[in-house]
Formats: sequence, structure tokens, C-alpha cells
Amino acid sequence: MDLKDISKLGVAAVAAREHMLLIGPPGCGKSQFSRELYETLIADDKQDEVLWFGAGTNGHKRFVPIHFSKYSDETLIYGPIDVSEFMPKEAGKKSNLVYNTDNSIITANFALIDEIFDASPHLLRCLLEIIHERSVSRGPFQAQCNLESCTATSNYLPEEASREVEAVLDRFLIQLPMHVPSMDEIFAAMTKKEIKIFQRPAKNLSRIVQKTREIYNKIFATADDKRVLMEVFTEIHTKSAGAGDISPRRAHKIMRFVGHLGAMELAIEGATPSAQTTAAIKSKLKSYLKDPVFIEALMGTIFSTFGDADKNKSTPVELMVQALTNPIVPKKSGDDFEDSDEYRSRLLNRIRLSKTFFEVNKGKMTQATQKKLSDYIETSTREILGS
Repeated sequence: MDLKDISKLGVAAVAAREHMLLIGPPGCGKSQFSRELYETLIADDKQDEVLWFGAGTNGHKRFVPIHFSKYSDETLIYGPIDVSEFMPKEAGKKSNLVYNTDNSIITANFALIDEIFDASPHLLRCLLEIIHERSVSRGPFQAQCNLESCTATSNYLPEEASREVEAVLDRFLIQLPMHVPSMDEIFAAMTKKEIKIFQRPAKNLSRIVQKTREIYNKIFATADDKRVLMEVFTEIHTKSAGAGDISPRRAHKIMRFVGHLGAMELAIEGATPSAQTTAAIKSKLKSYLKDPVFIEALMGTIFSTFGDADKNKSTPVELMVQALTNPIVPKKSGDDFEDSDEYRSRLLNRIRLSKTFFEVNKGKMTQATQKKLSDYIETSTREILGS
């Protein structure tokens, strides 16, 4: 998937109130992508005064970035402890645990969580409650969260997954490796006023998100209407290289997300909710369903299956290598696809993604898997140079 496709997934995640996980080497634009996505949404919202869901204290949506390290404590998530409540000066007043949440992820609508796997198991459990339940319950301290969507980033995958890591991964529906931009992309960005990683798919993202939700709610108003989402999910599950048993929660989230993704494509085209059908949604998902990286990203098989070899016959890294080395399928049927500019562009993106994935996960690959991916990179590179 190129940056344009990843950008669309980010917008659809906001519409569906889901979260993204981006993993890749330092400098590939993970944090910048997230900042640009959310800051663009906020800027568009302020300009249009749409305010399509709960806003911050200034009347607009709020974005909060946090950066974990091994020394971080829970105040990075909740905000600083209110000293006046914890150590009251008034005689007879009891000590009370209260956090000042004004600039924390609790009051944010969007959040960037940098280096999520540097956090301690305790912090990961604190984070779980916020990103999934959208609430905080810590003794006497209770709070509801405004969080709509967040993106987590990491330069690496943990060598071994604790229960906390597995639980956190399960809460991030879209899990993608991020590649280093090519020299062509870097040179193209240098000719502009500023480098942009997020590729804006529409003029006003705030309106697109609002219209996406309207189209989704209109089309999928009844259980019968949602049968098409079950059909799409079944196709995704069938095409996945390593999908075994999947939880009902994740299955439901996938169906909601693909529904919002199709609705977003219609919204970008300027479609009105009343004129759309389930067939229109399904047609907009055809190109996505041909992309193996998209399939594995939704099924959670790229990063999220650790340890037990009996869960799947292959490890997550091997599943991703299998997806990367699959043949590139044309989005539209036609002759001479391998001689087309579309094929060369997609192959170049596949090579860059494969190189990035190889660098990040080489230590987790068997020799056979290393050889399979390195041979694919070498053969594909020769093909590009030969063309």
C-alpha cells in the first residue's frame, strides 16, 4: 500500500472510531503522518465550524501527542496529580486522588502514541482502558474520554509478547508496516514548501468524515443491510494467508471498518446518503480486497500473533513475507498489465515495503524466510531496472 492508500485508511479509521498501529524504522514518517492527519482534520473543522462530535474546551477538536519511554509513569496518560486535592491545606479535608486532565489523552479527540512498546506493562494496561472503553476508573478518580481515534507508532516489535502487548495489539484494528520514502518521493517533496507524508484525499476532511458516517448509518440501518459486510468479511477471512480463529469483537470491528471505508470512498466522490446502496459500498471495496497487505493488516496477522505455533502454521513475520511475495494483482482486468506504469509503480512500492520489513524483522525470520524475501527483493529490483 502506498501513502495515498494508508492516508485513506487513516481517515476511515477516524470515521469508524478505530485506531492504527504503524511500525517501521526511524525516519520513515510514522509520527509525521499521524500529526498531519489529525492536524488537517482539526484545521478543516475550525475553518468550516462543522464540529461533528464532542469538542475540546476551546470549542474545537483536540490533538495530544505523547511519547513513551521506559521511565514514563501514569501521569503521562492521565495528566499531573492535582496537589491541592492530594494534599489539601484545609483542616479536616481528606486527601483525594484527582488528575489534572486538561492537556492529557483523556480530554483529547485524537492522539499520537509514540514508541508504544517502550511503555511498561502497567502503562499499557492504563492505556487499554482509554482506547477501548473510552473511560478511566482508578479508585475514586473516574472520567469519560473524548478519544475518537489514535495512532500508535514503534520502531520495532517486541521480541516476546506479554499479555499486555497482545491485548494492546488487539485494540488497534489497522496494523501496518511503514516504508522509508523513496528518493523520488523525497525529491518531489523538496520542491514544495514543506514535506508532507499524509496524502490528503479530499479538500475538507472534516466534512468527509461527517458524510462518511451519514452514508454508513443510512445504508446499514438494519441487520439485513449489514449482510453485505458479512460477505466482505468472509472474503477477507478466506483470502488471509494466516487467519485462524478470530474473535467476534474483531470480526465486528472489521465489518464496521470496511463499511466506513466504502462509505468514505463514496463521500469523497460527493455522493449523497439517500442515493446509496450496499452494492455501491461493495464495489468501492474491490480494489482493497485485491491487496494482500490490506487483508493481513485488518486480520491482525502482520504483527499480532506471537508465541504459540499451533495458533497458525506460520508466524506473523512469515505470513507478512508470504503476503509481500504474492503476485501483484491488477485493480482492473486488462492485457499487458506487467508492462503498465501502474504495475511498475506498485512493484516499486512493494520493493520498498519489503526492504523496510526485512530490516525491522530480520532477526525474527528463519533462514528460509530471509532467503525468500531477499530473493524476491533482488528479482523485483532487476525487473524494475530492466524495464
